[in-house]
Amino acid sequence: MGVEGDWRCRAGEVFFLLLFRIKLTFARLQNSKKYPQAIVALQAALRGAPADVHTWIKLGVAYRSSGKYIAALKVFEKALSLDPTSWYAKFSIGDVQREIGLLEPALKRFREILVQRPTELGVRVVLAETAHTAGLDEVRGGFLARPETSFIEALQEAVTIIEAGSATRIAWKIAGDALTGLGKIPEPLLFETSKSLALRVLAVVEEQDVDTKIEGMGAVTAAALRLSVSSSESPNRFTALAVLAFKMRVLLETQNEASIGSAWLDLGVSLSILRPHLLPLGLPATSDETLRQAVRCLKFALHKEPVNSIFWNALGVLSFDLSPRLSQHCFIKSIEHNSRSAVPWTNLGLFYLVHGDEDLANQSFLKAQVIDPDWAPAWVGQATLADLAGHLSESSVLLEHAFSLGGSTPEADIGYATRAYTKHRSTPNPPSATAALSAPLFALTRYLSQRPTDPSALHLNALLLEQVGDLPTACESLEKVAGILEELYEVDESPQVEGQYVIAQTNLGRVRLASLDYEGALSAFEAATSLLNVDGEDQSSQGGLTRDQSILLLTECKLGSGLAHFWLGEVDTAAGVLEAALEDIEAHEGSRRADIAIAAGKVYWSQGDEDRALGSFVDAPSA
Repeated sequence: MGVEGDWRCRAGEVFFLLLFRIKLTFARLQNSKKYPQAIVALQAALRGAPADVHTWIKLGVAYRSSGKYIAALKVFEKALSLDPTSWYAKFSIGDVQREIGLLEPALKRFREILVQRPTELGVRVVLAETAHTAGLDEVRGGFLARPETSFIEALQEAVTIIEAGSATRIAWKIAGDALTGLGKIPEPLLFETSKSLALRVLAVVEEQDVDTKIEGMGAVTAAALRLSVSSSESPNRFTALAVLAFKMRVLLETQNEASIGSAWLDLGVSLSILRPHLLPLGLPATSDETLRQAVRCLKFALHKEPVNSIFWNALGVLSFDLSPRLSQHCFIKSIEHNSRSAVPWTNLGLFYLVHGDEDLANQSFLKAQVIDPDWAPAWVGQATLADLAGHLSESSVLLEHAFSLGGSTPEADIGYATRAYTKHRSTPNPPSATAALSAPLFALTRYLSQRPTDPSALHLNALLLEQVGDLPTACESLEKVAGILEELYEVDESPQVEGQYVIAQTNLGRVRLASLDYEGALSAFEAATSLLNVDGEDQSSQGGLTRDQSILLLTECKLGSGLAHFWLGEVDTAAGVLEAALEDIEAHEGSRRADIAIAAGKVYWSQGDEDRALGSFVDAPSA
């Protein structure tokens, strides 16, 4: 009995030593990144101790590190089944889910852990990062409301970390990214929640006095933004606050050589995003001044990481108009440092396209397509080349292919919708509008979800809706276009904007007339007619309307006004309007006088004046 007990004791010691050596071997293999050997060692350990939770977790880590995410997920779930209280097993499951794109389950895991362990800083950081990633994915998917919720969650967690005073460098990065995302939400539903978080961020920035600690970056200051916050309800102020958040990150990363380059990159990019919104926000900096500061940020970033392809490409984009030589040099350097990325090849192709070298542009776009066939901007670039060469059918095919690739490529969406509408209108016997224009309408809806105030896209959207018979929504879209253009005209009184406004009002009048809104049609036609002068100077050199366009628009407005009066029962007024229209456009060719003459004839006939009606009908073919 004593001999047997001694033997069992010695066997247990041997097993313990063996298990210890296996785990020590795993630690050495993991440190040297020899994950396959580490997996073998851990599997051997688990054969001797199948209920050892820590060994299961280490095996899951080894699987995850070697890229075997599904195996890692199963192993972590096994560990959690052995010990349901292991928060690290839950965290590891969420981390793997995040890696393979299962963001919602991952977010759920992280939230559960923080309910039980609210002080786990690492979990809070990962939750914030995952929420931001989810927001970006939802934007690319074309969702309108979901991204706002995700960005708010990311900002909430980042603000909590910042106010706690720990891990603030990564927290300021997340806060800046989340604010940038919120700034792109066109019609926020949770604006007050975002605003309260933004004010907390601004309070910390003001307390740190960051503007006096970073010289030469005064496009956005905390003091100027504080005034803007009190006078503006625009989501664009989140974009401005993102600049201050990235300033804070630069300040904190100054001594960190590994991260200071990316911090300067974020600051430069955020400044470039803010440029179009400086005037509406009432910020004192000019657009050119802000662009120069953004370029300076990118140069600082490249000073720290001179072989970073992303930094070179970003500087090329920012200097595209500022310095063409610098821009070309940057794109080429980006390709030198990473020739397997389609992005700089596409940007270089666009550079050559803008500067008239179509052969080099085509070569660049083709190279980008070979590297990444799913990169839609390269196909859009080649479609533009085909369009310039007059190959319209080829351009249409390329744009349709770019649209079919999906993803977030606004240029592909608007290009495809425009070409599809033009093709439908120019086809002698077009197919059903609903069948032919459903996909273009979807493309345009996706485009407007990201750029809801683009007047050209809104106008095209209205024309497509008119074709498929959705007249009320078409009216709403044209009314929005007219409002946006009116605001733009008040700023610079551009002939181009004035011409676009006249066209929008003319189309609005026509759509209202078809919707039986005769009073509204008259109002729109009168607004357009008041700005038309067929005897004035041709403004096409300034981007405005040509004389022929003005005559055609005047004809349509007069014809529409006459019809509106007629259907309102004002027959005599309708006849007078059409007679005056014939006199106004008598001396102008291409004025579609025949249409007005026929309409006048119908009005005369309704009045019982058959002689005048017949005379008007007879004159119509020669009109």
